Amino acid sequence: MALLATSDGQACAFVPGALSKEPARQKVPIRLKPGQAITELLVFEAPSTEYEALQLLLPTSAVGQAGRYLGLKLPRDLVAAQKPVELAQD
Repeated sequence: MALLATSDGQACAFVPGALSKEPARQKVPIRLKPGQAITELLVFEAPSTEYEALQLLLPTSAVGQAGRYLGLKLPRDLVAAQKPVELAQD
């Protein structure tokens, strides 16, 4: 499962698809063919304190490497305060 935390280690809880008001998420694993893509929406609770950056960890099991994570550091100025327009209209 994906993990999100602030730069000081505060975990942001993952919001399961059944509890989210966002568009439907993938419900079953999908085997992609070369060149094929899907879009998955991950929803987390917002941090309850100020933060400098968010750290997103994505499991590499989706690409055949069990037990490892791909880490992304998202500086605060790159995190949207509102939903992107294309999601707000759904």
